[in-house]
This record gives sequence, structure tokens and C-alpha cells, in this order.
Amino acid sequence: MATLSHQEAKGFYDRVGAWQDAQGWYEDRATSDLVAHSDLPSARSVFEFGCGTGRFAERILRAHLQAECAYLGADISETMVELATERLAPWTARARVEMSTGDMQVNAREHEFDRVISNYVRDLLSEQDVTALLAEARRILAPGGRLCLTGLGLGTTPLSRLVANL
Repeated sequence: MATLSHQEAKGFYDRVGAWQDAQGWYEDRATSDLVAHSDLPSARSVFEFGCGTGRFAERILRAHLQAECAYLGADISETMVELATERLAPWTARARVEMSTGDMQVNAREHEFDRVISNYVRDLLSEQDVTALLAEARRILAPGGRLCLTGLGLGTTPLSRLVANL
């Protein structure tokens, strides 16, 4: 699969960000599996790399995270940050969204989060960025924390292969 430069990713998601939620038809099954295996009810703090429109964050804040659990999301797209910030307004006391410069560094203390989540982002990153993201996740994850990832595979059916290639 082709990767995007940070500038290409930013430009693409700034243009199409408002339509991103339409992809739920193929993302929801994998993100439901992630939720089922992440033990989110016991999380105290969650970081989401590539939070997009905040659709997943809203889902877990509404139904899976305890009221005292803090959430931080980051995205490279101004459009996505605006959409996510608006969507997460009911949880402003414990949820915030920040702009990312595209580097894999998180403005967070060592071991600050017990969940690091990233949905459908790793597939867009270069090998160098994936390595940097994993190193940063290791730095910010608390001992016993969980790294929770979803992403595209090559596909197993003609339709899934088509979606993966698009």
C-alpha cells in the first residue's frame, strides 16, 4: 500500500474530513472488535492518534469509558480537529483534541496513558513513521497499558480488496 507524506495526509483530510464518517460501514466491525478487547472500562486515560472526526472518541466516551477517564486525541488535519472538538463538546471537562504536526511525538509525560489507540492510520504511514509511532506509544503507555490498533489488510473478498486498494 502507498503511504502519504504528512503534507499529503493533511491536505487530503482537510478536503474530505466532513465525509469521513461515511466510512463506518467498513470500519465499525474492526473498531467494535478493538473495543471488545481493549478493556476500556478500566482505562484511566486514553490517547488516540489520528482521531479524525471524533466519531470513535464519542462512541467510547458515551458508552465505554468511566466518567473519570481522561481522553486526548490528536490529528494532523485542521478540519478533523475542528470536527472532533465540536463533536466532543459534551465532554470538554475530560476530553480534548490537539493539532499534530505530523511527527510522532506526543505532548505527554512518560507513562501518562493506559490506552493508546489508533484506527486506520498506520496504513497511511511510512515504515519510519510506524517505527516512531510505536516507540512513542511505548514511551507514553503506562506499565500494563494497551496499544490498540485497527487497520486495513489486503482484503479477503473481492469487495474488501477493492476497498483496501482504493
